[in-house]
Amino acid sequence: MTTNRNQTLRKMLENRHPSVREVGKHLNYDEYMPHRRAVAKPFAYLAAEMLGKLPDSPELTVMLRKIIEARDCSIRAADDARQKEKNDNASD
Repeated sequence: MTTNRNQTLRKMLENRHPSVREVGKHLNYDEYMPHRRAVAKPFAYLAAEMLGKLPDSPELTVMLRKIIEARDCSIRAADDARQKEKNDNASD
């Protein structure tokens, strides 16, 4: 299922402006570990939904960058939470 979603996103980017394609390629989440993938998926889904609704423009490119930025912050938060859980379990 994950690969199909990423393939759909890649297909949506094929005929877009080069700047949209360049930023959009960073939305792939297949390579993430499972705990990161779970956090990254909704951001890719949001980007795909917006790509389906909005025309190419400088603002679309910025929006995609901001989605990636928010995703990256969320992944760091998930990593922090996972590390805290490991530390808490180790001290038991």
